[in-house]
Amino acid sequence: MKRYLRSFWVLGFLCLFNSAAFAADKLPYEKITPPQPVAEKGKLEVVEVFWYTCPHCYTLDPALEAWAKNLPDDVVLVKLPAIFSNNHWAALAQVYYVAEELNVLDTMHEKIFASIHKEKRPLRTMEDFAKLFKEHAGISKEDFTKALNSFSVDAKVRNAKRLTQKYGINAVPSLVVNGEYRMTSSMTGGYDQLLQEADKLLDAARQKQVSAK
Repeated sequence: MKRYLRSFWVLGFLCLFNSAAFAADKLPYEKITPPQPVAEKGKLEVVEVFWYTCPHCYTLDPALEAWAKNLPDDVVLVKLPAIFSNNHWAALAQVYYVAEELNVLDTMHEKIFASIHKEKRPLRTMEDFAKLFKEHAGISKEDFTKALNSFSVDAKVRNAKRLTQKYGINAVPSLVVNGEYRMTSSMTGGYDQLLQEADKLLDAARQKQVSAK
């Protein structure tokens, strides 16, 4: 289980560069072509595309959670760990889905973020993450390893990589609204504006559904 993650800290800075690259865009969103289906039929969907070592993702995540508490019942918030072309992105996606598989995501998601950005904890190998899960969720190393190597986690990681590509994601954090639009805070002018624009797009999608009936 000694998988080294030494490039995480360097790669984390890529989200700063990639996010800023959108600053000159005129529209507050980009259309996804072709549109992608939502995970839950009959629901509107917002997908938070993130990466644990990205400081912007760490900042946005609690604001997005607070915003999501006031969403109507017809909207679902989904989290998607971004996976680009190298294995370092996939390794942190594995950690996210291990937490989900072991039913400790509510505890570990915020803790992983905080351990990296607030506590500056050196999480360089899967052994380090196993210790973190043991410390904060009581998960044994054996159960962590079993989940890490499970078919379910592998399938979810593969799907995350597929969706990262299908959504056309090239910066984190990004929001994907109803499989049709992708946005970053640089496109909208800030985090507050990002959530406001998501509300507008959700309203438009809702009206579109009503008109189609």
